[in-house]
Amino acid sequence: MDAGSTSSSSNLKSGSRCPLQEQFLQKRNSRENLDRFIPNRSAMDFDYAHYMLTEGRKGKENPAMVSSPSKDAYRKQLAEAMNMNRTRILAFKNKPPAPVELFPREFSSLPQDKPAKLRRHIPQNNNLRQQLASGGNDNLLHIWDRSVASSNSPTQWLHRLEDHTAAVKALAWCPFQGNLLASGGGGGDRCIKFWNTHTGACLNSVDTGSQVCALLWNKNERELLSSHGFTQNQLTLWKYPSMAKVAELTGHTSRVLYMAQSPDGCTVASAAGDETLRFWNVFGVPEVAKSAPKANPEPFAHLNRIR
Repeated sequence: MDAGSTSSSSNLKSGSRCPLQEQFLQKRNSRENLDRFIPNRSAMDFDYAHYMLTEGRKGKENPAMVSSPSKDAYRKQLAEAMNMNRTRILAFKNKPPAPVELFPREFSSLPQDKPAKLRRHIPQNNNLRQQLASGGNDNLLHIWDRSVASSNSPTQWLHRLEDHTAAVKALAWCPFQGNLLASGGGGGDRCIKFWNTHTGACLNSVDTGSQVCALLWNKNERELLSSHGFTQNQLTLWKYPSMAKVAELTGHTSRVLYMAQSPDGCTVASAAGDETLRFWNVFGVPEVAKSAPKANPEPFAHLNRIR
């Protein structure tokens, strides 16, 4: 009696299992279920999706259809089991297809409009590339021209200027007028002379009172800086073309032989026979050009707020 009852109960248990539950138990016991990375698409839970679409809503829509507690327990167990591995990562063997080209390759080689790069324009003195000035201890000033020097003319220079009465060692080309040259004479001359190098004419001559050792034009303003020797060894700032004296800078104890200007045109470095370098903020800060007002201003631009 006991054996028959046990056998009948086992048959009932085995018969009460549905094919879906047996399939799940087989997958659970297999080793493939232990792998996190699944190499094929069979890991997609079609059974779980079918259960959620059909069996999952029957109890909610028709509560009378729930026949026994065993079905409720089975559905609960199936839902927990099917939702256990929802975070699996699927790894597919095939690579994704290549993207489709919107434009054919034959059109991709056409030149494309690119924004032009902004280039800084540096004004150049064309006269400096065509002419050269030289002075010497023979009190002579020569203007050389490239076209004349390359020809077979008997004289290689363009102009021979003999107005200075002492050695000519200070020369400076004007940055805002290509054919303007300033020259300075030594202790026996003490003059700054301005020349039109196209015609060879002397435009002006100013007596400085001491030998002129170097000349330097202001890049930002119409001014000229001269360095001198005995007796004060000073630097003198002149306003061009009136040649009015603006300032005198003293400090060197020997004649100032050379001057150099900073790239921004504000600071000047001077080198003298006293073996010192001095830096002078003689030309000041250049004025920033103000932007021109708009020709057609927007209406009501002067009002901050309109109600």
